[in-house]
Amino acid sequence: RIKAGTAWWAPIGMSAFHLIHYARTGNMGEVDKQLDLAVANGINFVRVFGATQFLFNLHPSQVSYWTAVGFVFGKARDRGLWIELCVLTDAQLIMPVTSDRHSFVKDWAQFLREQPEGFAEICNEAFKNGFSSADDPALLDLGDLFRANAPDTPYSLSDPTDGDTEDDSTDMLRQQSEIATRGTPILTLHPSRKEDPARWSRQVDHLKGAIDIRQAAKLNRPALILNEPMGIASRRTGNRFGAEDSERIAAMLFVGMMVGGIVYHRIPEQDA
Repeated sequence: RIKAGTAWWAPIGMSAFHLIHYARTGNMGEVDKQLDLAVANGINFVRVFGATQFLFNLHPSQVSYWTAVGFVFGKARDRGLWIELCVLTDAQLIMPVTSDRHSFVKDWAQFLREQPEGFAEICNEAFKNGFSSADDPALLDLGDLFRANAPDTPYSLSDPTDGDTEDDSTDMLRQQSEIATRGTPILTLHPSRKEDPARWSRQVDHLKGAIDIRQAAKLNRPALILNEPMGIASRRTGNRFGAEDSERIAAMLFVGMMVGGIVYHRIPEQDA
């Protein structure tokens, strides 16, 4: 669970990466549609990108950026939803200068400290978004900067890759331990994207790793959120999962109960 102020809650999330982009470009109906979808499915927070280039073009220098931010947060607040704001995506493309990253993280910290329904992830999948790893010293510094400017706002740093081998898993745990030792209140993890007909079971297979993370960080007891990268269906076909949902949903919810929180990566074709 996550503690925000005096309240504790269990995070059950859904990716809605485009919401600020939709609001900034005038597609208010899609903002309402995705937030209503979240509410209808028992979701209590949505995961939103604050800046990106690869999926769509969103940058804080754009006209009406912060107006769009305020609109999205207001719409979520009206529905009783939280927002996990992922500050940096494609940082190597849109914000390669360190000082610009610091300014942007500070701006978001100052905004979020006034938003009781907001929390942050500093960087999405650090290893491919401008940092060497989730425990890159430059990223750890950004976490410290965020905490200094929003000391009561929950945040995570980034998500190490879930290992496909024992050595990979050991490195993932090492990164998580380093992040937790820094005082980060939330840890996140992306399950493996390995091609495997039984791929869904890796969420269950890595429960021990999740428990190991919590044990390594037992002094500050961080929350742990499992970020599912490629959809909720149970069988992978090509680069997405197929439509056999029952086992995958069961595994996902079981892991959510065990580790504390999950994010359903929404793929519109799977809405039905």
